[in-house]
Amino acid sequence: MMSSWLQCSTCGEQVAIESLGACPACRHGILEVAYAAMRDKDATVLDTPRQGSGIWRWQGLLPVLDGARVPISLAEGDTPLLPGYDLAPNLWLKYEGKNPTHSFKDRFQSVAISAAVALGKTRVVCASTGNHGVAAAAYSARAGLQCAVLTHEEAPAAHVEAIRQFGATPVAVPADVRNDLLRKLVDAGWYPSTTFWPMPVSNPYGVEGYKTIAFEIVEQLGKEVAAVAHIFVPVGGGDSLYGIYKGFHELVLLGVLERLPRVYACQPAGAAPLVAAQARGADDVPHVEIDRSVALSIREADTGGHAWRGLRDSAGVAVPVTDADIMDAAARLGGLGLSVDPASAASVAGALVAVRNGTVHDDGPVVCILTASGARWPQPQGWPPSGARLAATSADQAYRALVALTG
Repeated sequence: MMSSWLQCSTCGEQVAIESLGACPACRHGILEVAYAAMRDKDATVLDTPRQGSGIWRWQGLLPVLDGARVPISLAEGDTPLLPGYDLAPNLWLKYEGKNPTHSFKDRFQSVAISAAVALGKTRVVCASTGNHGVAAAAYSARAGLQCAVLTHEEAPAAHVEAIRQFGATPVAVPADVRNDLLRKLVDAGWYPSTTFWPMPVSNPYGVEGYKTIAFEIVEQLGKEVAAVAHIFVPVGGGDSLYGIYKGFHELVLLGVLERLPRVYACQPAGAAPLVAAQARGADDVPHVEIDRSVALSIREADTGGHAWRGLRDSAGVAVPVTDADIMDAAARLGGLGLSVDPASAASVAGALVAVRNGTVHDDGPVVCILTASGARWPQPQGWPPSGARLAATSADQAYRALVALTG
């Protein structure tokens, strides 16, 4: 009997867990992983977390493919939930920069690359602004697979160097040919570790890795508290928001939580498809023209319908944030000892906006997902400095300057 399979979110067609691409029945629906434990409301599947660490302690709610050996893991997960009370009352910071390659993409790629191995794939490809590519390269290296990363033209050099360090090949191609190249590689047998073809179908296995963020938050806050939480997520294409929502949704179905926390989508004001869908009361998420933003990782013209579904089902809100909001939030986080990439700061920016305008009331914890470390991200123009910088030619001169600065 199958423990997991793929199911179309549009027509309900069930297909084998090893299937790739869009729904074979309706041809346009997105395939998602479904589980026998969820169908049977079998909460004993959650007993496994007490037997290990990392995301794979929840193996009963992660896709297991025939032919899989041990999961491809670098001990991802178990990231800290830190108090952020200096920013707002009852605010918590889920710091994903503690993952092996310093972002939450490690959760995604651990599951996605484990599936690639089970499917007998030897070559992996993904398109990325940075963090996804680094994670794909690292987990491909761990699995002994070839990896090519189609890099965004604005991808920071440090990310490109990290991709090379893991033995993968960064491929710099113009945006207008990147999708065509991805399609050609997938047609030639390369495994798409982030996005399946036809575009834009998410890798259904990798999305499941994001669920473990929800599982950990419930462990860390306690299920009674987490049941009334507000979860702020930086959103570009929408996989992360949907995965986190799905994790909470499964815990509700299994009777662990009484109700869903509200999930909020934080998007740059100039690249906010979910904000546009919310304003129009639309069933579908519109394509939008985008403006530049410091939050490159979430600067997308399109967000998937799965994220819109998760947002609405959780009674969540799409929150637009300006670059000024993002930079202010990054400076505040720096003051707490946390270095994050610009997209990560968007979650805190969105939470502070929502608290100020009354969208969030004092009825439960506010959790901001800090998706990645800022270690590999250069400071864009106007990005807040980490602190004053002094230059001196003698110890006396430096001492006097420091006394003047610090009192």
